[in-house]
Amino acid sequence: MRAKARGVGRFHRVATTTLIAWLLLVGCKRDQAEKLGQDQVKAAIHSSVTAVEKPRLSQLYHLSEGSEFVPYCALELFAREQGKDVDAYFQSYHLIPDTQSAANPLGLPVGVTVSEGPIKLVGFNCAACHVGQIPGAPSLIVGGPSNFDIRHFYDELIPWLSDLKKHPKLVRRVVGCMLLGSKGESSKQPAAEEVTQELAVSLEPSADESKVDSDLYTHLDEASAPASPDAARELERAAASAGPHSKTLQALPKREQLDLLKALVADFVLQKKLLNARIKALETVRAVGALEPTTEPGPGRVDAFMTALNLMNPTAKLPMNSPVSFPHLWGVAHLTWRHWDNNTNASLQRNMGQAIGVGAVTVEVGKDLATSIASTLNVPGLITFEESIPLIEPPSWPFTRSDASLVAAGQKLYQGNCARCHEPAQDGSLPDLLSENPGTDRQRLENFAGGQAGAKPIDLLRTQLAAVERGSSASASQRDPNPVWRTTDQYGVRSLRGVWATAPYLHNNSVPTLADLLTQPADRPKKFTLDYSRYDPERVGFPVVAPAVKGKKSFELDTAVAGNGNGGHEYGTGLNAGEKASLLAYLKQL
Repeated sequence: MRAKARGVGRFHRVATTTLIAWLLLVGCKRDQAEKLGQDQVKAAIHSSVTAVEKPRLSQLYHLSEGSEFVPYCALELFAREQGKDVDAYFQSYHLIPDTQSAANPLGLPVGVTVSEGPIKLVGFNCAACHVGQIPGAPSLIVGGPSNFDIRHFYDELIPWLSDLKKHPKLVRRVVGCMLLGSKGESSKQPAAEEVTQELAVSLEPSADESKVDSDLYTHLDEASAPASPDAARELERAAASAGPHSKTLQALPKREQLDLLKALVADFVLQKKLLNARIKALETVRAVGALEPTTEPGPGRVDAFMTALNLMNPTAKLPMNSPVSFPHLWGVAHLTWRHWDNNTNASLQRNMGQAIGVGAVTVEVGKDLATSIASTLNVPGLITFEESIPLIEPPSWPFTRSDASLVAAGQKLYQGNCARCHEPAQDGSLPDLLSENPGTDRQRLENFAGGQAGAKPIDLLRTQLAAVERGSSASASQRDPNPVWRTTDQYGVRSLRGVWATAPYLHNNSVPTLADLLTQPADRPKKFTLDYSRYDPERVGFPVVAPAVKGKKSFELDTAVAGNGNGGHEYGTGLNAGEKASLLAYLKQL
């Protein structure tokens, strides 16, 4: 118990009290209007569903779970530095574009969220990883794995944010954007909101440099210096810089102009402190990303819980070499245990851990563990996502259907080679654990069972996520009733319904297609890069791209690297070519 308590103590060093207070203010407080919006989403999800009209699960694409972590202004500038607009920037990480709407006012991709409040913070929700896209399929695969390259996203953005402090001009532009986005809410001047709105239109950070009067930001910054002898002069210069962009400001008497800008200076100071605090917290994430040993996840994979554990325990330095694929969600409602290794029945706690892994922040606010942990987690949003899972159905095969006799022959082969593990009972349930070992890569199992004495990852998860849950806004009825975290020493099994939409295969995405999975392990691709813009309906998966034509950001999975092994699961590998074709025909339509 004493060792566990020490592990929990390390958990509280993730962020500063100042930062969490700000995040709770701008990203976690939910006003009545937002609560109403969430209630409407729940009502839509739980409304009666006919065979013709499916639930509008797309309403969940931008519902916040409290993991927003970076100012939208900073993303605009970063994208511009790469020669892209924000849409192209997100798509380079395999995020799926979405249209602008009331739920998505910035027109961000599926699974990208924006916090409420005066500062637009951008983050991710469950849909970023659990809504897929198969080229040639008529619609998105709700509940299917995406190809989002989340680790690459963080690895490129966070160093840039950290280095941003070395470039005062860029810092001032981001702070200026955050200031204008606040609409003068901390100012007492009646015209402040109108002025900031007019300036926001003219001084977009993504605009051409020639169109941005960055002198305004410089003068505000100079005027904010403590005991600055030139503060009054800098205010006048700020008024001169802002005047051409704001008719409201121009119409005010000179004294009122200066009073208004004096209030903006105070806001500017606050926004600058908040940006620096956010960057400081993200440097913890950067340090986690640099841990060794590390296996690069690439598209569609993440070492989510080892990431979360390292964030919650900065001195633990747990190995980051067990990335696993984003699992599909249809059928999960019938399962007692979660994750590839069936290691927990605690739905809310695991969702909280996932949100922490992608950006939600936790911090100690007291000495009593029962109430000591505050966070930015949006519990109603997390619960809404969980309540939607029973409505997710496996997708139907969208391509040309195989000959009926081929499918019938494949069904018999399925019964002989696959059904004893993968066929659900009539109530949709599957066995807890199997007596046989399929021989697949064990790195994930070993990482969760390992660790130094008193600091095993599964023990840390059990203790810390329980504390997060207790310190959250979840009511007693919303919390996990009898949460269990355990090690199992083997992977669980899942239904093969809709398996065609879940490529690549095995728990670590180490096999490109179902056809490859039906070959002997020695004959499976050992190093490969996938083309996610095409789908191979014959082999059932994404085609392999020759190394000579790989793009700049292409990811090559090397099965010799820790956590990437593609051995084991030899079921069906002894079938002849005709039998394998029949089995694939059946699996496509399953």
